Amino acid sequence: MEIKQLEYFAAACDQGSFNKAAACLYTTQPNVSRVISSLEKELGRELFVRDSKGIRLTPFGETIREYAGNILKNVGMIHSMVPLNPGQKLSISTYASNFLARLLLDFYEETKGTYVIEHFQGTAEEVTDRVKQGISEIGVVVLAQKQTAAFCHILEHKRLEFHHLGNRKLCLLVGRSHPFYHRDEVRFDELSGLKFIQGVRDYFSMEHHLE
Repeated sequence: MEIKQLEYFAAACDQGSFNKAAACLYTTQPNVSRVISSLEKELGRELFVRDSKGIRLTPFGETIREYAGNILKNVGMIHSMVPLNPGQKLSISTYASNFLARLLLDFYEETKGTYVIEHFQGTAEEVTDRVKQGISEIGVVVLAQKQTAAFCHILEHKRLEFHHLGNRKLCLLVGRSHPFYHRDEVRFDELSGLKFIQGVRDYFSMEHHLE
């Protein structure tokens, strides 16, 4: 079994079509079909049902998709640990934040590319796992004050240190047409009727505790 076979299989799963997978992989549809057929032959079972409507995963294919995704994710992590150039490397994992991404971009420009910066965004659990595994040197998370004790307990179990950087007020982001747009503050009891855009599901996310 080759990584290439899993990459082609994953692309076909994501795109729902060998043709679309071929376009994403910059190859041809017959080549995608040939590679996936070779994987099916090696595994001894079909991964896709092929008919006039296109392709769909078999129950066996659904199972393999999950394992293939984990393998490709780990391969990506291994590749990310290989320096792209001889410069100094800074690997940092954070919660999803355009603000932090801009700070890292400013830092990169100020240091004139002295550092190779690797930035991963994810949940608090993913951030702490990457630091524990040595993939990232630093992790940045945002927590509600009442969550700090539980979070520190997790860090103690993972043998990581927590350094408090500062406190910020909880901010509600709304569009210009929203009735709250010109308000200076909103009471918590006014939040129950709002619909929120849900990001990644995380025990330590603010959305998880609004209820």
